[in-house]
Amino acid sequence: MNCILNTNEQEELLLGYCSATLDAETARTFSRHLNTCQDCRELVDLHKILDQSLVDWQAPEVSSDFDQKLFARIRLEESKPQPWWQFFAKLEFGWKPLIPLAALVAIFAVFLSRTPQVIDTAQGGDSIKADEIELVERALDDMEALQLLHPTNPAQASKESL
Repeated sequence: MNCILNTNEQEELLLGYCSATLDAETARTFSRHLNTCQDCRELVDLHKILDQSLVDWQAPEVSSDFDQKLFARIRLEESKPQPWWQFFAKLEFGWKPLIPLAALVAIFAVFLSRTPQVIDTAQGGDSIKADEIELVERALDDMEALQLLHPTNPAQASKESL
């Protein structure tokens, strides 16, 4: 038999052997395996110790007024004022659907808190156009000067110089 530590049903075999619920053939085979496998013997011994400690365990005695103390404490907790966020815990759908709503409110608040910039189109538009016209005129003048200094066609250059 292969070691139960290498199989998927290791817990089932171990528990069945220790509780004596395995069929006779499987129990004999597992018992022969225990003679050769030290690891499995240790597991069986640990399981027997655990079973025995659970059998020997005694629950502590419950006091006669345990129920009264328990219900008094429950009433005390229920009578305390709850924090405001506890309201959401009592809702059936929980608080998770409120996250997108809170994000939307935050975005809306940022949008409303922005102050619009006022642009005076009467003054700003004319000065921009004048600057642009002046730049275009300079560029055209520079291009004419460059064409006179470096003619691209020699025949055209001789005509212009006459």
